Amino acid sequence: MNIVCKIRFYFVLVFICFCSSINAAGINLIKSVNPPVGAIGDTVTVCISIDPSSFTLNVKADIMWVIDTTGSMSSGIAGVENNISSFTSQLAARGIDYRQGLENFGDIYEFEAQVNHGFAANDAQFLSMVGALTAIGGGDLPESGIDAIVDAVTNTGAAVWRTDASKTIIFITDAPVRSKECLNGNLSLTYTAADLASKGVVIHAVCNDVSSIDPLCNPKDIPPLTGGIWLDYSAPNWAAFLSTLGNQVGSYTNVVVRDPMPPELVPIDSACGATITGNELSWSFVQVRSDSIFNVCCFLARITSAFAGSISNTAYVSADGVSETASNNEYIFYATDTSTCTITMTSTSSPTATMTPTYTATCTKTETSTSTITSTCTPTFTVTPTLTPTPLPLNLGLKGNFPNPFADKTNIVYWLSVDAAVEIRVFTVSGELVLDKKDIAGYAGYNNFFWNALNSVEKNIASGVFIYKVIATTTRDEKATAFSKMGCVR
Repeated sequence: MNIVCKIRFYFVLVFICFCSSINAAGINLIKSVNPPVGAIGDTVTVCISIDPSSFTLNVKADIMWVIDTTGSMSSGIAGVENNISSFTSQLAARGIDYRQGLENFGDIYEFEAQVNHGFAANDAQFLSMVGALTAIGGGDLPESGIDAIVDAVTNTGAAVWRTDASKTIIFITDAPVRSKECLNGNLSLTYTAADLASKGVVIHAVCNDVSSIDPLCNPKDIPPLTGGIWLDYSAPNWAAFLSTLGNQVGSYTNVVVRDPMPPELVPIDSACGATITGNELSWSFVQVRSDSIFNVCCFLARITSAFAGSISNTAYVSADGVSETASNNEYIFYATDTSTCTITMTSTSSPTATMTPTYTATCTKTETSTSTITSTCTPTFTVTPTLTPTPLPLNLGLKGNFPNPFADKTNIVYWLSVDAAVEIRVFTVSGELVLDKKDIAGYAGYNNFFWNALNSVEKNIASGVFIYKVIATTTRDEKATAFSKMGCVR
């Protein structure tokens, strides 16, 4: 029996995480490549994120409280002051070089819509400033909350923010805010939030959810656009909010992540707006929060050429006060093979012989004068293994969209446990359907949907907050859905 095998070479991407101790002054990068097996020309999804468990917090934090002092806040202002005092006590125990400042605002009809008190020299001065707040006026709508936020950041005559400190605003109001989206203000809620986020400002909000009253002027929409968190003013859990807030105010500033990709793995998309030099990608972030994993980017890359052995595929990160640190990850590529074998069997038999195996054969007969027939048969076997595996259930994991917020393009990244048909829908916050993409081929593993920010009639969408929904359906009619929020800033 002769066996002839035809070999096709594949490349296996093996991720090894070295679990050695991490320098406390460093930042831990997590990098993954999916799927783990691919041939030359195949596309893979590369994801990079920062693990906050290894964070050494920045020693400097500037915190500005922007507080509504209209008449409707009169019943709650004392509680706000007490919780600010509690938070100040927590900060003092954390060993952070922090400063706190205050800006209060009223409705648009008051003579002083915003008052910037600046940063206090010490806790006693700050608590004295807060304790002097009094809710006054009728609280006519709309109120100038967005104007006050901008004033708190830009009014450098009263409050000078330190360039090497994390920048945090805590916005407290019980009412909608005026904005361009509601056609009653000069400032856009979404653009202002995204613009401040690009400058490293994180905005948290203690406010009511007014989506049923003024969905386009809802202050609850501000924190998601800046990496902040929201506390429901009508039913607050101050203890949890202040604890989470305390973890966030000490963040890394001026974070730079770079990934010198190996030449065999070439990025093929915008990589979330990365700066691409040769085969190296780099991202810059003014501030990175410290209470949850920060997703740097998921992008597509193509395997372009063959190689043997292992290669180094390490990413690097640096920040204020942290020298560049290498990730503890290495990717090893192996050339493995699969084979298709042809089995050739030669058999010589008498005319009455019985062949038990099932095969197709081409026989050449030679007849002699003694009536002896010689048959030479060359069977070709086709081996078809029969497997009845238990099918995997459909699972859908939404990884988010990158970048977020975006101007003219974004990538929606999701994960599937099995192949499925995918539909992606985008809605405005008021429920209007903006985009409905059907029959997208979804494959087991990571998938990327590129959206150029055009609606169903190929028109540019307006700035605003959008809800997007991913729907996956298998051939067995299993269905899974996931949804999230994103912001567009023109």
